[in-house]
Amino acid sequence: MKIKTNITPVAHVVNDEIVVVGTMQSLFPRTSFTAYISEEQAKTFGCFPVEKKDVGENQVDVKTEPYLQDGVVYENQVRNTTLAERKAVKTRNLRTEARRVRNAGFVINGVTFQTDREGQQDLSQLADILGRKGGTQEFVTRSGHVVNADYNTALAVRDAVEDYVLATYAHEAKLQKEIDGAKTMTALKNIDVTVGWPS
Repeated sequence: MKIKTNITPVAHVVNDEIVVVGTMQSLFPRTSFTAYISEEQAKTFGCFPVEKKDVGENQVDVKTEPYLQDGVVYENQVRNTTLAERKAVKTRNLRTEARRVRNAGFVINGVTFQTDREGQQDLSQLADILGRKGGTQEFVTRSGHVVNADYNTALAVRDAVEDYVLATYAHEAKLQKEIDGAKTMTALKNIDVTVGWPS
């Protein structure tokens, strides 16, 4: 491994204690080095590259002052996450998936109707107007379909969309209870927040 002296942070270690962290040039300003020196050459000056521990799955990076461990200088510590921390991550993933599904739209007879709040409001307004005025009305869905609806059709579509949205809330609540009730890492990992949603 080559150390680039003007960028790579290095630690000056004396008697297994970190004296200072900088670069080869800043640690030894009166010494002339080539642009790159080997790791072995650096060690002759008691200098070690500052490395970062890899953060694995279900681990977190803990910021810390540089420290010496097994002849390596690290700038971070790694620890396993707790069950509570993993539950918090799973819950965030559930919220994201629930929003995605709830706003994804609902297909009725090959036509996609929007199921987000604005889409629900539009359908409710259309059903309300047709209920008061009667007749039929052509309208364009956000997916680009022209639909001709009377009051009963608008009401049926509105109700179907609302049933879909209610089903997403129910499934989200079911998954949240499973997350909250998980007693082990394995049980929590086995909860898949991407399946079982209404379609």
